[in-house]
Amino acid sequence: MIPRLDDLDALDPENVERYVRSAGWTEQSRAPHASVWTLGVADDELELLVPLDASFRDYRSRLWDGICTLALAEDREPGAILSDISAVAVDTQHFRLLPDLPSGSIGLIEGSTALYGVRKLMFAAAHFATTGQPALVQPTQLAPEAIRFVQTTRLVAPSAGSFVLSVQVPVVAPMSAPDEGTLPFNRHVVLQLHRAISATHRAAGEALRTGGVEPFARLAPEGVSADLCDAVAMIGRQQAFDLRFAWAQVLPAAVTLPRFRFDRHLVDVIRDAARKLPRFVAERDVQLIVQVVQLDRIDRGFGRVTLRLRAPAGLLRVGARLTANLSPALYEQAVEAHRASRQLRVSGQLRGNHMSTVQSVVLLD
Repeated sequence: MIPRLDDLDALDPENVERYVRSAGWTEQSRAPHASVWTLGVADDELELLVPLDASFRDYRSRLWDGICTLALAEDREPGAILSDISAVAVDTQHFRLLPDLPSGSIGLIEGSTALYGVRKLMFAAAHFATTGQPALVQPTQLAPEAIRFVQTTRLVAPSAGSFVLSVQVPVVAPMSAPDEGTLPFNRHVVLQLHRAISATHRAAGEALRTGGVEPFARLAPEGVSADLCDAVAMIGRQQAFDLRFAWAQVLPAAVTLPRFRFDRHLVDVIRDAARKLPRFVAERDVQLIVQVVQLDRIDRGFGRVTLRLRAPAGLLRVGARLTANLSPALYEQAVEAHRASRQLRVSGQLRGNHMSTVQSVVLLD
């Protein structure tokens, strides 16, 4: 690839250094005209020079040399590196599919299935980030915020390097120093996606050694679900793949693992988990301590209530919202509890986040 001069001139050296730092390089020395960085150790060490002064005659050639070094280190095309450095206000997820075909190509069915898997993966992460509640099987009715998030994401034209699908998520840097309270919602979702992918990768490695899907169920609080596992399995339906996270330079992320490799063995284990995890959310008897937060009378005295969990129960955390349909007598007790701001002990059968049968309701002091 021969770069356009405009592309190189448009790069801000400060943004190049941000990218280099986020990719794990270590600064070794600095002068007014250039900085020197290294990656790796001993015989595997790479050295990178980042030119800082565009007035030098060889600035463009030095900059292009640096881009090519980054491409070599990441096993990607230089043009993809240029695009990432230029995208200073987006988080990017690179899905590098590895089919047994010439670089830059993939079978039509495999490609469309992988793309649908990427879409499903984004929905799964966005729903968990919105609700904050573990769910081994997510509801078919996703949170409106999750839908709006996916509508803001962008698919970048596929590139060579096997076959690379890239998804860009726009983020807006907060005016003040970022913390958990000021991070943009889109960044929350991408961080949650990273957390869930990391947990799924760990669970698959453990399940590969021990058998069973218990490691996946145990990591549900980190975002693992049958839906997310199914999405990963769709992306790797016929091939291994890598997933690499690149963070918006205007909003650096302190994330230590930027890349995950899913080989065929891991994908097979994850596919098996996607099939078996729904068994963990079969209807079960529970006794919950809850607060009534919403009342909806339906007909003939029957009513539907929304409850907030006041004590942890299995995968459900304090603050989780549940729904339940109540008989007339039990609904009146819920009305009284809501009016007096009293907690309830509710006994019945729970499936997911809905109590399908409520047997008793007791007001607590």
